[in-house]
Amino acid sequence: MQRVLRFDHRARDAAAVVGILFAAYLNIATDFSAIIQAANYAGSIPNDVPLVNAVQFSIILGVYLASFSLVATTPLRRAIALTVVPLTLLAWALLGVERGSGTLPLGDAAVWDYLLDQGFITLAVALGGWLIARGLHPLSWLALLVALVPPLAGGWLTAAEVDSTAYTIAIQGVVVVAGAIGVVAARGIDRTLRPSAPRLLRFADPFSRYGLALAGVVFATYVNISTDFTGYLDQTHFAGNSSVSVLGVLQFLLILALYVASFAIMPTSSGRRLGAVTLTSVVLLLWTTFGIERSVGNIGPPVQLWFFLLNQGFVTLVAALGGWLIARGRHPLALVVLVLALIPPLVAQRLIEFSVATGIYALVMDGVVVVLAIAGGLLGWAIDAAVRRARGGAPVRVTDVADAATPADGPDAADAVASAVRRRRPVGVTVVAVVVWAGGVLQILIGVASLVGPELRGEDQRRAALIAALVVLAIGVTTILVAVGLLSGNRVARVVVTISVALSALVATLLVVVAAIAGDAGAAGAFGVVLVADAAALVTLWVGRAASWFRRPAAQAV
Repeated sequence: MQRVLRFDHRARDAAAVVGILFAAYLNIATDFSAIIQAANYAGSIPNDVPLVNAVQFSIILGVYLASFSLVATTPLRRAIALTVVPLTLLAWALLGVERGSGTLPLGDAAVWDYLLDQGFITLAVALGGWLIARGLHPLSWLALLVALVPPLAGGWLTAAEVDSTAYTIAIQGVVVVAGAIGVVAARGIDRTLRPSAPRLLRFADPFSRYGLALAGVVFATYVNISTDFTGYLDQTHFAGNSSVSVLGVLQFLLILALYVASFAIMPTSSGRRLGAVTLTSVVLLLWTTFGIERSVGNIGPPVQLWFFLLNQGFVTLVAALGGWLIARGRHPLALVVLVLALIPPLVAQRLIEFSVATGIYALVMDGVVVVLAIAGGLLGWAIDAAVRRARGGAPVRVTDVADAATPADGPDAADAVASAVRRRRPVGVTVVAVVVWAGGVLQILIGVASLVGPELRGEDQRRAALIAALVVLAIGVTTILVAVGLLSGNRVARVVVTISVALSALVATLLVVVAAIAGDAGAAGAFGVVLVADAAALVTLWVGRAASWFRRPAAQAV
């Protein structure tokens, strides 16, 4: 059983894949029209948007270079990829500026429409660089034909006269889908012509999953701080013909999905994965809910408190850094690094006091959050290592299981853990735990929803709503902890769930009797379904494989 997560060549290759996808997404999601205009027309853009564009272009180029540098391949392939990719991007930028000023070399305009199309360049750079770095069969280069799809789609959308936001969303979707099809096609051609070729990236390999998760969290963190949701908050409650709110929703869902997917594939215990996903989801959903309510005036004083709690940098660090510390199983003392989340609001306050331009503000906040996120991850690792060494053992990182034994426990303990790990958690227990966890999340959302609404205008109403919401939130958090305990094989959690389900079954039985006496067949049937579900949950937790599974030490659960 592999016990230590290392950033080896398999993890590097997985991280490189996510990095290339990250760069490709930024490449197609960033609008560079402002920098092209400002480069040739003095005073046409009276702000610092061109500077932001220049930094964004540099970030995209840097992510591409870093990603192709990580690919586990030969030095020659890596050197070619690192040469072709930046040259292509720089040529695109140069020719785009020249075209914007009307000095592009003579040629067919339709050809330049294809060659300088942002979707075409994105796929050519990302997919072409990946084909070079991975050294796939030469016929795999036929997959690059998918780069012609975005210009065609762009022409159709322009002819249909769709608005700019819908055009942006559609083109991004086209590039992502076309890129995925190109990768699958290239791999298919390569595997057909070279069936014995080695494959470095295997999803079943914990090191590959570790690399995917690591890069995925970094990707989600950057997108979380670099995305502006003010348009979405404005459009949520004010009627208009703009589709900015739709774009805001899709961007938020993308960020949430990235966090959830990254933590879900992390090679660690199911309890840690669930804890990380829960923390991140709850934090982001709370932030969105309170942000909308604050934008329409339903949330008042204290202003400074809400400025801190709803600051985008603060929320980003809590969601990303907190989720990462949980997923990696760092020592509880490592959570002290979350105090770094207080820095972005302080920096934001100072920037506002100095009245810096919006572009400069965005760039500074992006940089502060990224640096703090990396520093927090390293500090968490250092604190964890120091505490474990102080307790007489080296830091232990296991894959797919909890820290059930350390090397100091001896080979017998390790063998016992390995033997227990082979006994998988019963599916029924997992289903019950997921249902309990979903119930806890629902209770948290209900608690949040009870804090807002037009009827809560008075001070007394708000105080009562706050107390009720805190109680419901506490119940929801406790329910989630119980679900995590079930996944870990905790006997106390099973007892708590049993008591709760038994009470529910008792109430459902009484309601069935009452409904039957009243002659309400529909209600009796509905309560009967609840009763059957409760009975099934009790049987699942106490009969069959679950009975023996819960008798094992909780730390050995999988």
